[in-house]
Amino acid sequence: MIKKSSLFFLICLFSLCAHAQIAFEKGYFITNSGEQIDCLIKNLDWKNNPDRFTYKISEEADAQTKTAQEISEFKVGNYKFIKAVVQINRSSDLAARLEGTREVKSEAEELLLQHLIEGNANLYYYEEGNLRRFFYARESLKPKQLVYKKFRKPDNTIGENNTYKQQLWNALKCDGISKRFIDKTSYKTSTLTNLFVTYNKCTDANWVDATTKEKKDYFNIALRPGINFSSLEVNRLDRSVKYDGAASFRIGLEFEFILPFNKDKWALLFEPTYRNYQSTTTQNLSFSPDLIILDADYSSVEFAAGIRHYSFITKNSALFFSGYMLNDMELNSSVSALTLSRSRLKVNPLSNFAIGLGYRLFGKFSLELRYDFPREIIRAFDYGSDFKNLSVIFGYTFL
Repeated sequence: MIKKSSLFFLICLFSLCAHAQIAFEKGYFITNSGEQIDCLIKNLDWKNNPDRFTYKISEEADAQTKTAQEISEFKVGNYKFIKAVVQINRSSDLAARLEGTREVKSEAEELLLQHLIEGNANLYYYEEGNLRRFFYARESLKPKQLVYKKFRKPDNTIGENNTYKQQLWNALKCDGISKRFIDKTSYKTSTLTNLFVTYNKCTDANWVDATTKEKKDYFNIALRPGINFSSLEVNRLDRSVKYDGAASFRIGLEFEFILPFNKDKWALLFEPTYRNYQSTTTQNLSFSPDLIILDADYSSVEFAAGIRHYSFITKNSALFFSGYMLNDMELNSSVSALTLSRSRLKVNPLSNFAIGLGYRLFGKFSLELRYDFPREIIRAFDYGSDFKNLSVIFGYTFL
């Protein structure tokens, strides 16, 4: 009955996760003719630069889509994208795919660039898979690529074309920016942003960075106590023993890293957990006239590594779906052998997988139902086993 109820709960919760939506946020877009349309835009916290977006004219209106070809600019939350025809170099920076020449070949493309810094000097960004390129412009001029390229030298070492540093030195003249400052600026968002912020503050005492993102906590630690409902079946040749199901306490510590894109919907997980299963059963084995008591004692520290997807219901609540890979470090565990001597079999569990569905409230409290796929825990000659587990886990995020 418990298994059927749990399965029904998992199916219902998964269905809710699938249909939960991120709320539309206030924003605008500008048409190719220059008309600004105020609307609600679905903020996907983009990792890759988009080529389209979904919007509503009002809360009650149907969702519609605009492509990059139809607009010149759009903004939602801390994201602003502008359309521009730019020269872009698409050579790979991956070591295995580096070109053998320092020369940079670029082609004209119409792209939506993310506007990172806006002021007397503008910084733009474009990302597509492993491709990352920065662009700059003084005031209202068209964006130009900051040229950077990794290449493979004849001696098979990796060289760098750092033309972007000369571009920056020529464009960003200011008392607060030295040649050493430019030379230390790497081709990364953090250092380039810092440089452009410094320049705009230097050239405009009233300049304010309007694109600064809200700081977020991307790393969480949660205490995870719960209850395990476990069962074990051991078989040898034509004999099989089912141990009584048992409920036991579990305690874990979950480390969660929120991936900084796609509206905080994805996270990487690592959770060490202490668990213990103890059970007995009586058997009337064919080689003994008496009932034989068999017992199982399975204690371990379980290491779960996985990924989680959040579907936000409101600002303070979310459903989530998790997938885990499980590895056990058993702690002096053993099971009675199916023999008259009842010798002990050492527990030696294999890795396996688990899935979980849950609910999180206020970013602090959570409740998860987790199902472990059946696991082989005895690897002795001519023995087999089937360990099953269902967990109800309570979580409290304290850091």
